Amino acid sequence: MRRVGVSAADASFVLSVQGIGSAAVLNVMLWSALIVSLPFRRANAAYLGVAFAGAIVIAGFALLVIGVSRGSTAADRFVGAIAKRFRFVDPKTVSAFLHGLVKRFSELATDRRLMARATAWAAAQWLTDAAALWIVLAAVGVTVQPDGLIIAFGLANVSAAIPLTPGGVGVYEAVLTSSLVGFGVPRAEAIVAVLAYRLFEFWIPIPLGAAAYLSIEAAEPSRPAKGEVLDAAYSSTRADAESAKAWANSRGLHRPRRRRGASGASCR
Repeated sequence: MRRVGVSAADASFVLSVQGIGSAAVLNVMLWSALIVSLPFRRANAAYLGVAFAGAIVIAGFALLVIGVSRGSTAADRFVGAIAKRFRFVDPKTVSAFLHGLVKRFSELATDRRLMARATAWAAAQWLTDAAALWIVLAAVGVTVQPDGLIIAFGLANVSAAIPLTPGGVGVYEAVLTSSLVGFGVPRAEAIVAVLAYRLFEFWIPIPLGAAAYLSIEAAEPSRPAKGEVLDAAYSSTRADAESAKAWANSRGLHRPRRRRGASGASCR
């Protein structure tokens, strides 16, 4: 996004809001499916545990945002305490970024029409993704009820959000397969369907994205190497810089040397 002209602040804000909003919509879908399915299915402790974990994370972030927006010192201390655990993170920078994020999100939230459109697009993205899973299951001869499909799909995505492996690889497949088996899908068909679904949903877009990135690199005009840019910047800065003597004189720090006359008396 930076390379196409988006500022760092705007890019960070867009990615943060997109990730948080999308996760919130997914959790709403998951809990809605769980509530609908309770009268017809037995409550599963593992399913409810993952759903509660996702809801707690979303609720915790919401409370943090509310605290920061109201100027709560406790929220600032909490953010600072977490940031201090990472040596490469500056707590003040993190706090300033979070305050800026909350301020801009508050401004965005006042536009109800825009928020409704964003929520609808997020829900459509998750639903079409789940529909792709349903099509793959149908291709192997298995039909899953909508509530079971949404629960399995939601549990897999919530579990994959836990940073155990890159992109949730392994965790996603294991949770989705076991969840489908729990809703009556034969294990062999569940494994084949999940692997085929992940091939189209996760693995194939990676080389396509790489090809698109390389095509952009090839289309852009050649740029000087970073070393050449730094050398040019250094040379330009050095040429424009004033001498140490001139700098001291301009600030009244330079004192002329005293010279001694023939009689030994000092004079200026």
